[in-house]
Amino acid sequence: TQFRFVFIKKACKSIKKEEVMRKIREQLKERFLKVCEVDGIRANLPRGFILIRPSGTEEIIRITVEEKKDKAMNLAKEMQELIIEISGG
Repeated sequence: TQFRFVFIKKACKSIKKEEVMRKIREQLKERFLKVCEVDGIRANLPRGFILIRPSGTEEIIRITVEEKKDKAMNLAKEMQELIIEISGG
């Protein structure tokens, strides 16, 4: 099975980052059994991971996904849509 890394930067106003990260944390904890909150929010998957981190210097949130080739982009886009929904843009 081939694996793929997907990296996305999503714009997010600094004043919204804390709320976005809190809501993402809640949703990932409901969906995935193993969530680590060191250096962002990381959800361990059976064959990879999702890592969501706010930038400390830019108005962005970084999304990194490692998963099977056919699932990686879908998961990254799903996380991006979640950030858009929470942040209002």
